[in-house]
Amino acid sequence: MPCLYCELPNLLQDSMPPDPEFVDLIEQAFIQGQIDGLKADLAYAWLEANKG
Repeated sequence: MPCLYCELPNLLQDSMPPDPEFVDLIEQAFIQGQIDGLKADLAYAWLEANKG
C-alpha cells in the first residue's frame, strides 16, 4: 500500500481543488506535523465538496 505522503502530489493534482492556496496550506500543515493524515484527508474532502 503506497504511503499518503508519497501520493500527496498526485492526489492534489488529480483532485484539482478550487483554491490552490488552500491546498498549499493543507500540505504545509501536514508536512510540518500540525495536522495528521486524517485531518488532511478531511480538509481535501471538504475542498472537493465545496468546489462551487
